[in-house]
Amino acid sequence: MKSSKETPKKKANDLLPDVPIEGESGNAKKKQRQHTGKEEKLAYIVDTEVETLKNNVACDRLMVIPTKVTNHLKKLPNEFSNVSMCMYHEKIRNVCNDYFAFEKTELKTEFLFNLIAMWEKTLTIIKFDSDREMFYYPSRTEIYGLIRMRLKHLKKKNISSDKEKSISDEFKDFVNNARKLYDLPITKQKSSEYNHYSLIHTLFSSWSFYVYPFTHRMKIGTNDPVHSLTKMKLLFPNTPNMYILFHGKTVHNGAESKMTSLSSTCISRDERLFSYITVFNESSVGVASRRSKVDGLTSENKTHRENMKMCFELGGCAICQTQNRNDCFQVDLGQLYQVLKSGKSGKNIGQKPILGDLNEYGFEVWVGENSRSVNYINLKSDLIDLAEDKKKWKGLDNNTNRTVAAVARTALGENMMKSPETMERFVYQVEKLLNKRSFGNRQVEVGKSAVILNRASLNEQFPHRDFSPGTSSTNN
Repeated sequence: MKSSKETPKKKANDLLPDVPIEGESGNAKKKQRQHTGKEEKLAYIVDTEVETLKNNVACDRLMVIPTKVTNHLKKLPNEFSNVSMCMYHEKIRNVCNDYFAFEKTELKTEFLFNLIAMWEKTLTIIKFDSDREMFYYPSRTEIYGLIRMRLKHLKKKNISSDKEKSISDEFKDFVNNARKLYDLPITKQKSSEYNHYSLIHTLFSSWSFYVYPFTHRMKIGTNDPVHSLTKMKLLFPNTPNMYILFHGKTVHNGAESKMTSLSSTCISRDERLFSYITVFNESSVGVASRRSKVDGLTSENKTHRENMKMCFELGGCAICQTQNRNDCFQVDLGQLYQVLKSGKSGKNIGQKPILGDLNEYGFEVWVGENSRSVNYINLKSDLIDLAEDKKKWKGLDNNTNRTVAAVARTALGENMMKSPETMERFVYQVEKLLNKRSFGNRQVEVGKSAVILNRASLNEQFPHRDFSPGTSSTNN
């Protein structure tokens, strides 16, 4: 059954392709009137139920499907803001390539309905009827149509952009525009003036990550917000293995979960290695001494949001409102790797970052240690055993099933824990790569390391820093 509020098929707006266009045609109006007798069958949300939503649905569990206006979100509690509406765009963006991988229409249809069935278990999906000025729960048929329209728009947009510029040129344009949004110091901070970093390394799964370039250079403590337009999504392939090294004050967040395969509704665990990194100025510092310092610096094991506000939390800014918050710039690192590998310097692809600059942008991506080499022949089975040991895992985010388990560099102080030998060896080799690559003559120490994985359908993590903005440099 088609909903009476099904979106007319029109030319899509660049930002919200499923947005009804003002001044609908006479035929569309006539068709709409023909369905008015079915309006009462829509599950409208009365004012009293809005309060129930506020009390029982977290903002990361509510997905608002966009309509032609955004002011209707003011009818919802402030906690939902436009975070929940933007979730619709990002979740659909994540399945775009999977959807178009199917050639047969019936397989595409099955994929979408499986997707909606999975979302209905974890999300409250609502839409706004601008005629009656009420929210309602859209039918599966309506959601299906809206998703299909959005996917077609994304495919058309991606094809046109691929023909225009290379990935590297698009990245340069993006960071040049992003830089203009921040009041940055005249001289960028040198790596020799800072000591605390983080690293996330691919193990066996592809995964996604959001990062906000230049945010490590912001003037901490001011009212300047982190701008939505500087949000960037990095898509890491499952092979070759890569890692991202980022400044301790760079704003970033983990991406939402995805499915294990094109036709599956099972969630990919997206296992990855996370490590705290400390860099020392004196090479003569002993290993045991460095380990104790690293342990002390990273023992908090938490994220930091103090003195940090996103522009959408402050009601949005005129610049960032020109673009949907989650319609962000993204880089397929697997595709970029293939382009660079086939170039003139392809043989030396491991000698410089394939993307980014640690000092300039606050992050850089490198080809990493190969988890599939014979040196780690038991690594995958060790990870499976680790995943089954529920005692070693704890929640990384509140009220989600994104979990973390310590795997290396943990035998310090009172927190003695036996780690998989293969993982200890893997972390040691990653440390050797860092010592050769990013910090010149300074000594790099990989501190507490953990495996992060998903155990259920997860939404995007909220932006944060790994180290407190008040963390001072320790020129040790």
